Amino acid sequence: MSLAEDAGAGGQAALRALAHPVRLRMLSLLSGAELTAAEIARELGITHANASYHLRNLLAGGVITAGPEEKIRGGLAKRYRYVTTKDSVPEQAGFEVWVDPATWQDVRERIAAALRDLHDAARPPGEPGTIRASATVALFDAEAG
Repeated sequence: MSLAEDAGAGGQAALRALAHPVRLRMLSLLSGAELTAAEIARELGITHANASYHLRNLLAGGVITAGPEEKIRGGLAKRYRYVTTKDSVPEQAGFEVWVDPATWQDVRERIAAALRDLHDAARPPGEPGTIRASATVALFDAEAG
């Protein structure tokens, strides 16, 4: 589901689900691994109840998926995952992920090339056959911690 394309109730629920900084941090974690609420809570330094609450919001908005329940230390836990496809990644995105240095360098070079292409294609304001567009990109190494 593309948030930009889905103007219905599902899209609104997804946008509401994303409207919290803790949930955005959760998506960053869930981009790289399937995690339980307890694992997310430990990683983010929040309570298990708080993590569960935010995961329920993301799940209800259709932003994440839940795997089957599994037994962990005598209790039941679900593993959650943020799964994207080529068509489901929004044109506006903010997230942090852990990637290997070669992938990070490759992505930075491709984005830089796309920005150069966009800049080189720029035309005078209001020229017939053009659209007004805006691009803002910030890529940086995030400090681990």
